[in-house]
Amino acid sequence: MFGRLAFISLLLSLSSARAESIYLVKECQWTIGGGKTRCEAMNRPPSEANYAPVNVLFVSMDDKREPVLRVVSWPGALPEKVSALKITVRNGGEALVFDVPAEAGNKEWNVVSTAGPLPKDFVRLLSDHAKQLFNIDVEVPGSAARTVFSVEGVNRVVSHLYDCVQNLEKG
Repeated sequence: MFGRLAFISLLLSLSSARAESIYLVKECQWTIGGGKTRCEAMNRPPSEANYAPVNVLFVSMDDKREPVLRVVSWPGALPEKVSALKITVRNGGEALVFDVPAEAGNKEWNVVSTAGPLPKDFVRLLSDHAKQLFNIDVEVPGSAARTVFSVEGVNRVVSHLYDCVQNLEKG
């Protein structure tokens, strides 16, 4: 029970989807929500994130419309100091690799976020409705494990994030 409460608390602290939520959509396995200042998509249904250990990929966007990736992993799975993420996207036989600056966040739950804008080619690939992406490999240098996230429907998720951002309240 404690694991569930701690993880839910973490999700609420990371996300702006609170009682004043202005946007909530489900797309494939994704849940997309928005509050006053930010919109976020989580690659798992909330019911699967109730218990640790769990790996979750968040894609978030604020009114600047620059997507940020955030990886949440179980305690001890990621190194304390992080300066980059290696993201591999496989599209058919082609593998595209992106080295993205990153920074560690919440130490207790091992949160790693991209720092600064994502590469434009990567954002274009995520947004491209002509391509079907199913998995993204995310490697944290210094970590013993590589994490593969299911991202089926991510192109529609990015469209929902742009729609959500249009609804953000200007503060």
